This record gives sequence, C-alpha cells and structure tokens, in this order.
Amino acid sequence: MHFGANLFGVGALADPQRLAEAARVAERLGYHSVFVADHIVVPRTLRSKYPYSRDGGFP
Repeated sequence: MHFGANLFGVGALADPQRLAEAARVAERLGYHSVFVADHIVVPRTLRSKYPYSRDGGFP
C-alpha cells in the first residue's frame, strides 16, 4: 500500500521553498507521493454553502 501527502499551498505554505521542504520531509518519512492543488487563487472567505456538511460550513 502506498500513502501520499496532500500539501495545501495557502497560508504559511503558500511559498515555493516551504512547499519544497514539506515535500522533502514527506519523502524522508516514506510517503510515496505528494499532491498539491492546482488552484492559483483561493478566496479568503467562502460565501457559498458547502454541500457536504449539515450547517453548510466548510470543514
């Protein structure tokens, strides 16, 4: 079985050097792969309701 790490390029990780370091750490820990979102713009707040929670809030 292989495990992958999902890295989010927002907040403190919204920096190429930090993402690269997080990928290196994942590799040292034995993860098979890393994934990053392909969204180049992420809103600060969401106005639309999240369809997969009871209260509509994003987890």
